[in-house]
Amino acid sequence: MPPRWRWAKWTVENLEYLRDCYPYESNKALCTAFNVTDKQLRYQAWRLGLTKRYFISKFQNRLTESQLSYLAGLIDGEGLITIGRGKKTPNSKWARYRAVFRIGMTDLPTILEMKSWLESCGLSPLLRTSPVNGINRRKRDCHYVELQRNDEVLDFLESVQPFLKGKKELARAVIRFCSIRKENKHRTYRADEIELYEKVGGLLLKKGRIREAGQP
Repeated sequence: MPPRWRWAKWTVENLEYLRDCYPYESNKALCTAFNVTDKQLRYQAWRLGLTKRYFISKFQNRLTESQLSYLAGLIDGEGLITIGRGKKTPNSKWARYRAVFRIGMTDLPTILEMKSWLESCGLSPLLRTSPVNGINRRKRDCHYVELQRNDEVLDFLESVQPFLKGKKELARAVIRFCSIRKENKHRTYRADEIELYEKVGGLLLKKGRIREAGQP
């Protein structure tokens, strides 16, 4: 008969949270959150096929911990992490979903510095400018740096996610979406991918942020 610690009760919500957090959070913090022993935690992780994931080497080699903390602060304050939905075209059978990461501000030197950091890590950030007009009511042009490829958003968020505060839950949801899409590439979107899209939309609505990734 297996040891009793293997039979710890796990709710659906707990298992969902464990899938999102186990690769990045420490076992000690998770044991406290779930009120389980380390053996119970590791056994459940083994049953779900979960493993620990560490910083991507290209970020670890190119960006320091202080730089990642600085980026996380900018993201918590001025960043947008979302899953965008494209319009269905006559030539496609379904709408296309993609992860989007964006930071926008009127301070162009800060945006250019962040763009250079991302480029030094082998990413391909886009730089856009939203000019002043009568609709946005800004007094200065707003500049944006963004990532629109699922693999690049995944690499970046996996490295910066441990340093996030207010948008950690958003980052976890988008990371999971990108991971599923990486395994399910060129196939029909699964139900759990659509659920993550809706979850991210709900989190953004709570924060009062723009839902559509095509909008600045």
